[in-house]
Amino acid sequence: MLNEGQRRVYDYVLNDFSNSTEANAQPENIIVMGKGGVGESFLIHAMEYGIWQLMMARYGRDEYRNVRTAVKSGLAIVRLKSA
Repeated sequence: MLNEGQRRVYDYVLNDFSNSTEANAQPENIIVMGKGGVGESFLIHAMEYGIWQLMMARYGRDEYRNVRTAVKSGLAIVRLKSA
């Protein structure tokens, strides 16, 4: 479950992504930062899944098979790969 701060970021990102795809525009680039243990990797996973759900509902499995996530932090990459 997302905490209040994570939920605000999640809602903002999914709203921006949805609006951008409807307008055929580029969504914003998002950087998730925080002190160790505050849930950055969890939030990234949640956003990835939320975007996947949004795109699957809009385009279906055949049109939108995968979501790719670019992560620049070495520790976050290790955590995401092991999840």
